[in-house]
Amino acid sequence: MEQQPRSGIPKGLLIAFVVFAFLIVLGLALWVVFAVTTYPVGGLANLRDIAIVVLALESILVMFIMLVIVILLWDLLAVIQRDLIPLLQSTLESAEETAHTVQGTTTFVSAYFVAPLIRLASTITGIQATVAALGRRFFGRD
Repeated sequence: MEQQPRSGIPKGLLIAFVVFAFLIVLGLALWVVFAVTTYPVGGLANLRDIAIVVLALESILVMFIMLVIVILLWDLLAVIQRDLIPLLQSTLESAEETAHTVQGTTTFVSAYFVAPLIRLASTITGIQATVAALGRRFFGRD
């Protein structure tokens, strides 16, 4: 099974892009060597002019790429506002509902189980203390 790079670009497309870029650089290098050897003086002037044009085209390309990045960031912010924020709000509401349910459950358990159990334990302890006190009083035991 063919794995794709992390960026999501298919591996074949990435290899094709690298080969294409390499061929362009190789072609430019061969052209520079041909221009300088064929026209020693005029070749350098032409090379300078072409370098200026290439740098201008590169600047335009970089500005276009930056524009695409800004548009993608704008779209990402829109997706976050449209999808992520409502999801977080619903999660917060669900957490609040859970907290209220837990609070109700603890109140119920406290009122109907723990409080009567404490009253029963204290009543039994009181009866034991009373029986022990009466036993000491009438039978003289400790």
